[in-house]
This record gives sequence, C-alpha cells and structure tokens, in this order.
Amino acid sequence: MILKDSRVLITGGSSGIGKAIAELLSQTGAKVAITGRDQEKLKQVAQANDLLAIPTNISKDSDIENCFKVIKEKWGGLDVLVNNAGIGTFPEIDDVTRKEMRRIYEVNVFGTAIMTKNAVRLFKKQGKGNIVNIASTSALKGSKGGTVYSGSKFALRGMSLSWFEELRQHNIRVITINPGGTTTAFFSSDRTVKSNSKNELLPQDVAKAVRNSLEQDERVLVKETTLFINNPF
Repeated sequence: MILKDSRVLITGGSSGIGKAIAELLSQTGAKVAITGRDQEKLKQVAQANDLLAIPTNISKDSDIENCFKVIKEKWGGLDVLVNNAGIGTFPEIDDVTRKEMRRIYEVNVFGTAIMTKNAVRLFKKQGKGNIVNIASTSALKGSKGGTVYSGSKFALRGMSLSWFEELRQHNIRVITINPGGTTTAFFSSDRTVKSNSKNELLPQDVAKAVRNSLEQDERVLVKETTLFINNPF
C-alpha cells in the first residue's frame, strides 16, 4: 500500500514501540492518530509530531467507542490499525492471581480484540484495510514467570493468525510482528525509558518492520515477521 495520506490508528502510541511506529509512518506522509491513557504524555508526543491524540483506555469499551467516533468524525474512515498497546506482569505460577490475569488480558487480549472488531466494521464497508498486531517472541515460547504475559501474547498471536485467515476474503490484510527484547520503558516501574542496549532491539527496528510490511503491494500478504537481536558475542 501507499502510506502517504493513509489514515493510521496506533494504540499505545505515546512511548516505546508505538511512538516509534507513529513517528516513522508520519514521516512517510501518513495521517497518524495515537491512543494512550496518560493524556499529558499523549498530548506532548502528538504536538511534537503533528499527530492526532485520542485519550483511550482500551480496557474500556466506552473509550474504544469514543476513539472510533473521533476517527470517523476527523477522517471519515481508516486504512491501518496498529494494535500495539500492551502491559505485563511476570509472577511464577504459585503467585498467579485471577485478578492480575484479568488486568493483563483486558488490555493485551480483550481490548485488542474489541479495537479490531471496530476497525473491521469500517474496513468491510470500505472494501479494504490493514491490521498490524504487535505480539512478541514471548508468543513463540514459554519462559519462567511467563504464565500471564506470555499467555496473553500467545492468545494475541492466535487471534491474529485466525484473523489473517478470516479476513483475507474481505481484502483486509492482517500482519503479526513478534519483536524480541526491545529498549523501552516496559520493565520500568516509573515508565522511564531504558538506555539503548546492544543486547536489545530498538523501537525503531520494530517500526521499520511495520512500515516494510505495510508498503508491500496490496496483493502481498505478510503473515508474520519475527525480530531477534543479532548478537554473536
């Protein structure tokens, strides 16, 4: 697809991978909207990059409905949904609680599914659309303490691959991106972005994978891309 003048909605777009995707796609000439729960941070990123900010907590259906209401009012439609918002917790199995599992799944799984549901309704009316789901290499393998987070990412990847098969007939492309460890604020309790590490990907690496997948000719389906750090040392 041609990204210039396309309409792109990115969840979790005020920091980390989501912010990098928003900045890169905006630089290609796309119209980009970002969502997030921190309104001030969202506003700052949007103003700095000429983006549309839509405060949204994707664990709340009312917020999602408002988000798509704004999209329709501002743009009249949508070309790309990037499901990037995600949170994590890493208890070992004997410390897992139902409450904490629900909290993570509300964002990583349920919220992502409802965002996609709303986007698909628009895409079917338009006769085309693109969905990019940011999963994780944690969706490919288990790990110690991975019951909650890895479980949610396995679920996201399973949904994404199912949507790939279900939506092809409607000219809707579904792309799954599985990044390995990435330099973000993900593991920081105060949301401070970590320093760049030679042992981790950069958010910009993931953003490039998203852009490259979308820029393929519309007859091409990039089903899944996995990014690892190339560190031979």
